[in-house]
Parts: sequence; structure tokens; C-alpha cells
Amino acid sequence: MKLSDLTQYKNITIQCHDNPDPDAIASGFALYRYFKSHRCNVRLIYSGRTKITKVNLTMMIEMFRIPIEYCVSNFGTCDLLITTDCQYRSGNVRFFPAPKVAVIDHHQFCGIDVDYSYIQPNVGSCCTLVWQLFRNEGIDINKDPICATALYYGLYCDTNQFSEIYHPLDRDMRDALAFDQAALVRLSNSNLSLSELSIAAQAMNDFTFDSELRLAIVQVQPCDPNILGLISDFLIQVDRVDICIAFNETYTGYKLSIRSCIKETKASELAEYITDEIGFGGGHKNKAGGFIGKDEYSAKYKDLRMMQFLRMKLTKYSGECEILRAGVDKISTEGLHRYKKKRVPVGVVFCKDFVTANTPILVRTLEGDIEINANADTCIMIGVSGSIVPTTMTKFKENYDMASAKSKVSSEYRPTLKNLRSGETFDLVDHIRSCINKGTEYVYMKPITTSVKIFTVWDANNYVRGTEGDYIAIRENDLSDFYIVEKELFTQTYEPADK
Repeated sequence: MKLSDLTQYKNITIQCHDNPDPDAIASGFALYRYFKSHRCNVRLIYSGRTKITKVNLTMMIEMFRIPIEYCVSNFGTCDLLITTDCQYRSGNVRFFPAPKVAVIDHHQFCGIDVDYSYIQPNVGSCCTLVWQLFRNEGIDINKDPICATALYYGLYCDTNQFSEIYHPLDRDMRDALAFDQAALVRLSNSNLSLSELSIAAQAMNDFTFDSELRLAIVQVQPCDPNILGLISDFLIQVDRVDICIAFNETYTGYKLSIRSCIKETKASELAEYITDEIGFGGGHKNKAGGFIGKDEYSAKYKDLRMMQFLRMKLTKYSGECEILRAGVDKISTEGLHRYKKKRVPVGVVFCKDFVTANTPILVRTLEGDIEINANADTCIMIGVSGSIVPTTMTKFKENYDMASAKSKVSSEYRPTLKNLRSGETFDLVDHIRSCINKGTEYVYMKPITTSVKIFTVWDANNYVRGTEGDYIAIRENDLSDFYIVEKELFTQTYEPADK
């Protein structure tokens, strides 16, 4: 869907979900300004039990002069209705009949088809989708500082002050927007009401603690997502707590805020593990968030209470993982078969094209951000799935030859490189050169039957997790150097050594 496709409609109503939050208001406001600039007649509305009274929302509306209307019965008529941060006929938005409908939302598809839609449930905010739609039109949102600040605040609130960002598009918008710092400070210091303070205090008194797992879980009354983050941030500071989860029930599902203070458990991975097949989740290694859809949960777990479900998942997660440290541990190769890498073209980017000596860079991928100190000797290998692995020029020359064939890199998100010293950002795909394995690197392959976490030789502080069906590749010339090969990539990139 393109915004320019919608300018053919002259009378447009933009509807936020009932009892809107900053993400819904900001995304609706940005759309309002876009269609106004195209000479459309536009209204921005919301419904719900009561009018907006929360201090940060009323301050936001006044500060940015957002022309939002409370609408219960005076809907009127329009040529096009756009629902933002919600979906038409969903339970959290009042139904108004309209001849044409467009949906822009970052929640799970509710199953109702409309005329136009842009739904991407794995991003952190609806503001991110609106920003992406503006980018697709070639619009620099920073030329409208009010709109840029509103979108920034929407993402800030919906991702618990950016601590639960788990999609690179969210990070891109956060880094790109030129926002009003003073306005953000005023708004962010008005997020908590006295009633929400009471909710947080009650939750702190009612948490459940598992001493064996060093896990704290707390159910919270319905509240702003920031309150969940506040509670989990507090609980993780308790000396006997390594992992904590704060959750509450919403109209459509369950919102989770997850924290971890140990390197053996990434909060982001735990969020993905808990929400697998019933929602979505992710974030950082210490802070993450997630959402579980009610329909998906009830279909799979029926009458199991959420507190019981979370304890079950954490117990299973903690018990099924073996932890191995490359460079320290050794794995027996007895009975294992030898393999070598196929001569498949892959990508390489030479950091000498971007940086000088000892330059901090950030490589952004779908899996997250990788920060390294790069120099002219640093190479970045890009695998067939878009995976990123830093290496040195010496190791590259030992194992690879340059190739004329193009590397086939498939990824939902094009990886980027940012020079943290100069602020310049580069699209890595535009700088990829093709190379091919010399076929001289031999490994033993050990099938993974349960779950394994490996701290690799190139990153002793962050593990890679392998699950059933994946493989541990053990270098023949150094049995203490091993890494994970995902099952989807195994047959694509390796072949028997004696073939």
C-alpha cells in the first residue's frame, strides 16, 4: 500500500483505537498532516468509554496541536476510513460503516480483509509503519519537526523507552528522526499517573518467585506498557532474581515485559521462545518484550492459566539447554562425519572502504545490532541467509577466493553499516563483493538433539543458540573452535568431505 494511492479520496477520516495511546495518536496525526498537505478534507477521531484525560496524552495533544476529536455517534460520512494502530471491526475500535477502508497496524492480522492494508506485526509501533510509508513516498519527515517528534514519542512509549525494540526498522526510525529533545523530556516525565503508581505498587507486592530458576513473575492490572517495563526494571535489581517477567492482559492478548541480567539467557531470545507460534517478541539481550494473542493462546493451551504457562515455558527453556564455550570446551568427534564448505558464492564487505584504524562501527541486521571496532584488516562476511560474521583479512585470504559470480543474499531487511565516529550510514548490499570458499576448510558435524548455547571464539559474551535439527560444526584443525549451523543452511553450504 502507498499513501499516494489514497489521495484520490477527498474526504478521509483517520480513526485511532478506542482509548488511544501515544502510538495511535502520533501515527494518526502524521497521516492527518500528510493528507492535509494533499488538499484532502481530513478528520482524526477516536472513541471509547471516556474522553482522553491522561496527562501525557493531553499534554501531547496540546503541545503538537493535534486536532483529534472524540467521536461516539457523530461520525458523519467519508470516502475513506483509515484505522491506525488497530484493525477495522476489531474489538478495540468502535465500528463505523465506510465505503472504503484502509488499515495501518502493527498487531496480528485479525482476519478481516479491507480495501487497503499495511500490517506488519513484528515492528514495535504503528509510528514505524507510518514513517516507512513516508519514506516510500520519498518524504523527509524531519522537515516537519512536530511530526517527527510525535512519531518518535509514539515509538518511545510503545517500546518501553526503546528498551523493547526488536526490529531494525524501529531502530532505523529512532536513529533517523530529528526530534525536539525538550518536548520529549516534558512528555516522558508525565507518563505515570497516581493510579498507575498504585498499580505498580500492588504488583510489586504480589510477585511469584522460583528460587531454583531465580525467576520472578508478576501479573499486573491493565495499564500502560511503560508500567510493565517499570515493574520488570525494578524486579531485576533484586539480588536473587536473574530473570523476571511482568505481564498483563489486554483486550486482544497478553503483553509481556522480560528482563535478564545473566549472559547465559538473552531476554530477546526468551521473548521469542515464549511467544513462538502464539505471538511475537524480541528486544535486547537484557531487556525485551512480547505479545501473545488470545485466540492463538486459547487454541494451543486451552484452560492453562498464563502464570502456569510462563512457569512451564521457563522450566522447559532452562532445563533443555547445554552451554558450551568455544576456545575452552572440547567436543568429541568420535563417530562424527567430516564435511567441507561448498563452493557457494557468498558476500564480503571490506571495512577499509569505510573506516580507518580502530573505528567503532555498528552493523544492523534483522537479528539485531553488532558493534565492533573495525580497521583496514576487518572483513564482514555475509552468508546466504543474510547472516553477518566479522573476520580478519588474514583469515579471509586463507579460506576464500574472490569470484565473478554474484552472491545470493536473501534477507527480509537489508543490513547496514554505520560509522559511529562520523555518523555516516552505508547499505552493505551496495558494497558486497562476491567470494567463494576454497574448499580447504574441514569440519566435523554433530547433530543437535535438544538445545545448545555456544559462546563462539569471536564473541565470548554473546551466545548463539541451536535447536533440534541444527548442527555443531567443529573445526578439524582446532577442536575447541566450533559454531552453530542452522538446519536450513546445512545442505546449502556443506557437503561430505569425501564426496
